[in-house]
Amino acid sequence: AGMAELGEVLLARTRYAQQALSAVPGVSLDDDAVHLREFTVTFADVTAEAVVTALRTKGIEPGVVVGERRLLVCVTELVSQSDIDTLAGALAEVTASDASSSHASHQAAKEQNR
Repeated sequence: AGMAELGEVLLARTRYAQQALSAVPGVSLDDDAVHLREFTVTFADVTAEAVVTALRTKGIEPGVVVGERRLLVCVTELVSQSDIDTLAGALAEVTASDASSSHASHQAAKEQNR
């Protein structure tokens, strides 16, 4: 494939990853710009470090921690749409379990304080 084709594949795949990850509750894109290969996401209820740790135990390398709740995600020509779907699914599990466990412990603390 020529460089132009490769660029189009990378743009499309990066956009797909942005859409897939931002569809996960508690995950938001830091901007709506067109990105080639790299973009950052922010987590509402979980630290980026916790996400990376949890996903690595599943054999998934989600990206690079660039802030307490911010992750740099990189998409290359070797990353398939199904890889992105797997990442989004695993991310949804981690953010949901962390949000519910932090919510549960928050509720328990409120009950204790009564």
